[in-house]
Order: sequence, then C-alpha cells, then structure tokens
Amino acid sequence: MVINMPDRSSIYHNQIASADILLRAIEKAFSSRPALRKLLADEFRRPSHRQADGLADLKMKVSAIDPEAGEKTAILLAQIRPRVVFNRCKNEADFGICEDLDAVIAESLSIAVDDFGFVYEDPAVAESIRMGKAHLCSASGSAAAEAVFEIARRIDQYW
Repeated sequence: MVINMPDRSSIYHNQIASADILLRAIEKAFSSRPALRKLLADEFRRPSHRQADGLADLKMKVSAIDPEAGEKTAILLAQIRPRVVFNRCKNEADFGICEDLDAVIAESLSIAVDDFGFVYEDPAVAESIRMGKAHLCSASGSAAAEAVFEIARRIDQYW
C-alpha cells in the first residue's frame, strides 16, 4: 500500500516508486535470462522521465527478445495493482487528486490503481503523537480515525 499526501509532487513520486517496484518484479522473474537482464538494467540506468513509454512498451520490448517472457510479463503486470491511501486530505477538493494519480499511472505504467481511501488532516493526530498515545484509541471518533477504520474495512473486504 502506498501512502501519499494529496499534491502533485506526491503523484510524481508515486509514479516513480510504482514503476521501480514493477521493474524490480519483472527483473526478478527473468534473472536467469541475460538478454532480458540487460534490457531491464538499461531501463534502470535511464532517468525516470526517459524510461520506457509505459510498461506496455516495456512488455513489447521483452516480447521482441523472448515471446514467452512477454506473456509472463503480461501476467505479472496484471497481478500487480498499487493500492493507494491519500493521507492528510484537507477537504473534498483534495479527492480530485485521485483521478489525476489514476490517469498518470494508467498512462505511464499501463496498470490500474485501487484507491483505498482518504485520511483527513486532523489536529487530534498531532496531539496524540505529542502525548505519546495511539491515535485510534485516544481519538477514535475523529475524522482521521474514522477514515482509518473505513480503510481497514475496505482492505478486509477487498484484499
């Protein structure tokens, strides 16, 4: 699960982290195949903005080297979906960032995102930390605590 603050730089960093996780999963799957290891190593060496145009493009490059590996890559990518929780949302307008993140990840990585929920910015969290108490216990009725409980329900239901 990836936790973000609702801002543009978090979307960008989430995209980079997600791409890195996916590239590492593909690399691990093909560690015994030298030509594929070289292709992936070349991808890792490139700056993030110059890496393959989405994982669909990378899958095509893998398929060109080894069609069986291309099929395995497609299966692997279908199994990996980032699950995102947006942290410290100030208001409902921040929820629009979800659509931005979903679009960026879909375009750049050719995968879908599961939005698991939002945690509102809540002064009670800082107070719990300052007092050395668990927030969910000391302020269980706060907006942030309710959001965490709802996310936990969603994880239990869908994951």
